[in-house]
Amino acid sequence: MSHPYNSLLALSDGNLVMKNFVRDGSSRSYLSILQPERLDIVASSAEVPEGSIARISSDRGARSEFVYVCGDRSIFRFRYENERLTMDENWRYRYRTLPPKEQSYAWDPVIAAGYVWFMDNGESVFQRTLRGAGVASGPLHLHQVSVTDAAGHDMLIPFGASHGTIVNPPVIDPSRKIVIPFDSGNGRIAAFRFQGLGAYTPLWKRDLGTSNHFILYAESGELVVNDFDGDTEHVVVLDIETGSELGRVRTPSALQSLVFQSPGWNRDLYVCTFTTLTRAFVSSGT
Repeated sequence: MSHPYNSLLALSDGNLVMKNFVRDGSSRSYLSILQPERLDIVASSAEVPEGSIARISSDRGARSEFVYVCGDRSIFRFRYENERLTMDENWRYRYRTLPPKEQSYAWDPVIAAGYVWFMDNGESVFQRTLRGAGVASGPLHLHQVSVTDAAGHDMLIPFGASHGTIVNPPVIDPSRKIVIPFDSGNGRIAAFRFQGLGAYTPLWKRDLGTSNHFILYAESGELVVNDFDGDTEHVVVLDIETGSELGRVRTPSALQSLVFQSPGWNRDLYVCTFTTLTRAFVSSGT
């Protein structure tokens, strides 16, 4: 299929699954299964009922394996079994319910603590930064959907600012029961304690130019984010419980990062932007 593709996940048997990227709603998306060494197509593609922009996510249980897909209006899941993907007709959630001018499509889902979490208003006009680049006029929404029954769902408006936007997922810390939404369009990040479905207690909020795919060091509670100040990008380490800034270092990038950070091997990490690859590390004794 002559489309761009995003996401490439390894399934439990070693096969790979990927999805074509449809931003303009001109067609539906498809999930393709590939043999990992030769990249041969293993089975017929599974059709997603909508076009999809977001990256896909997988979840493995003792008796089941699912691939979750955010379409441009709804979220779906597909059961993986015997090298085939079959849509779960009993599980789907329509997250986009406002007029198109007010609410746009979602980005990546995160499966944690018995729920699927994701944020919407993903359409933007990026030029160096996402600040002020949100297309939909409404605020950003955080969606929480039960993996047991999609009828169990909740929507939180964490900031309320107009033209909120993101291109990455929230962070979920299941052990501390903390969710971290952010709004790149307005330069905000926050933490909420969650207790079940829709029960949120605010912990902290900060003004930061966050946008990339964060890293959580679960044992220490260190949350690594980015902060673009309009001129240059910074790597910032926050305490996930308090929001306190534990460290900061400037990178050479003059563009805000929209992509993934990667952990290193010894208190270090790698940060990628559209122009620069930077290694940041904790100095000895710090």
